[in-house]
Amino acid sequence: MDDHLTEPVDRTQVLARIAVWTAEPPTESSPPSTSGTPAELDGLPAEAIADIADAFAASTPENLGRLRTTLGAGDFDAARLLAHRLKGSCATVGAARAAGLCQEIEAAASARRQRTARDDVPLPAVLTRLADEMRRATQELRS
Repeated sequence: MDDHLTEPVDRTQVLARIAVWTAEPPTESSPPSTSGTPAELDGLPAEAIADIADAFAASTPENLGRLRTTLGAGDFDAARLLAHRLKGSCATVGAARAAGLCQEIEAAASARRQRTARDDVPLPAVLTRLADEMRRATQELRS
């Protein structure tokens, strides 16, 4: 195992990394997944996927709230770091659209922090879309 998580550690990321490292590797004769489960979670027991979905769902309101707060306070460095961490969590559970929105927020926060303003990115609207995408991703994980 050659992996790491950055601090502060997010429960969703820990569960996802554990799941990846303890999953049985696919054999050459294994057919491609048709389950709709993200590739990193494919092949895991339903209980493990449910735990990951629960952790993702439980951390979503707090993560979005902190992101809103830091952006509202103009703390673009903290917002950039939060968006980056959230992007990783979203990607881990297969929420590609949410991860893309996090990337957009991360880039906008970085630009604003460096005073190369990207006011063309309507952050409140992006945050609303991100919340919707994260809810959708959680529902898909649970189905």
